[in-house]
Amino acid sequence: MPIPLLQSPCYSAYMHHIPIMESESLDEMWYGQLQPIIKGIPETFTLLEPEQDYVRREQTKFFASDCTRNPDLCPQRLDEAFLGQTRERLQMLLSDIQTQETNIFIREAYERHITERLLNIDMVLAAAKNDHPQFVDANIALYGLPSREIFGAACDWIRQDVTEAMAANSRLLEAGNNVLELVPSTAGNAAVLMPDKTVFNKVRELHGLPGGYIDQLFQDVIWPNTSVITPETGAAITRQVIKNVGSRFPVYEAPNGLWSVSQSRATVTAPSSYNLSVPAFRGILAHEIGSHLLESVNGARSPLRLLEIGLDRYEYGNEGRAVLREQIMFENPRDYNNQPDWYPTKASWEYRLTIHLVISLAYELGGQAYSFARLFQLVKVLFTFWTLKYQQDINRDTINNGAWSMVARALKGTDGTAGAYMKDIVYLEGNVRCWQLAKTNPERILYGDAGKFDITNHRHVMMLTELGILPQTN
Repeated sequence: MPIPLLQSPCYSAYMHHIPIMESESLDEMWYGQLQPIIKGIPETFTLLEPEQDYVRREQTKFFASDCTRNPDLCPQRLDEAFLGQTRERLQMLLSDIQTQETNIFIREAYERHITERLLNIDMVLAAAKNDHPQFVDANIALYGLPSREIFGAACDWIRQDVTEAMAANSRLLEAGNNVLELVPSTAGNAAVLMPDKTVFNKVRELHGLPGGYIDQLFQDVIWPNTSVITPETGAAITRQVIKNVGSRFPVYEAPNGLWSVSQSRATVTAPSSYNLSVPAFRGILAHEIGSHLLESVNGARSPLRLLEIGLDRYEYGNEGRAVLREQIMFENPRDYNNQPDWYPTKASWEYRLTIHLVISLAYELGGQAYSFARLFQLVKVLFTFWTLKYQQDINRDTINNGAWSMVARALKGTDGTAGAYMKDIVYLEGNVRCWQLAKTNPERILYGDAGKFDITNHRHVMMLTELGILPQTN
């Protein structure tokens, strides 16, 4: 039986038209002034990264020290003068909006968005100056601290997974015991991380309705008669899906091996090599193109143009929803969790559990702040165990480099002794929030295609409802 809420105007407007029709803008003046200020500024995670040659030298020193020397991953050769000028221009624009904008919702949206940008600039400048306390304060102001409940659940999930696999395969005993020795045994409930099966099926059904989201996202796609997708077959599919969401972004090879959409560069990046099951490949496209890129396209056409680049702190619901769309490309959550091609896709369940664990431990949720070297050893034994569990060949260089990459990603902006860049906690925590929302409002998962906002943030939903972008709901 169809869910009654599917009859809402919002479902008709956003879910049966990818992309939506362009509307008259309510914030054209302010958006037009904001864009030149932020044009050319890379995403914060890019600004925080040191130069590649420097990172390679730090990596060489780390391995030469038998993985005991903590690398300094603060940004090098940052254009601090340019960021300072950008900060001043943003503050001037903020002052103008506060004194001139009469619509309270548009004023609030821009106040919060610009304040968040200022915090990001402050965080990057603090990292460049090795001002660790300010770097940590800015991180917490932007993301809060990692959830202790999710941290405990992640530890519990990993320990359960290891224990069950060891019981089924005695060859995993040594690798499993290495994991159990290093992953904290905390009070946690792994079930918190898993969606209810009924809710999962309902959300999956919503996306799969005839003529709905999945049909439109993959319209005119010619699927190869194979069980796996490689760049040879996936490139044309990727380009078609980009076209289907109303974008002309080109696809370039990802230097870091990650699928991504870059608003600042107006590009989609894809790894040069991948070998993915069809559901996994469809999930990645639904995450990056069918969520992030579609949100931008629709945001640019909405009455609030700011939705093209995002309301403040939109990432929890935004990234959590994108991960949810990876999950529903499988018949059940367990199939997503147990993909044999878990590594090195970096979109796997294990990867997202582990990076949340890394950041949590760097922020003392394990009782003390873990250093880079200590976190590396933890990630290394986890990657070794999962490689054996999925019956893949053990390549020590691949595992070492993978562990280095993950910990370096999380600890960028630090000297390696404590703290982390907090952004990557939003994937796991946001996913849990989205599934909790879906218990009572499954249709709102689809509403997120209206633009870049957090569907689990009541303030965002109220604001967009008042502006007529989302429908009134009970």
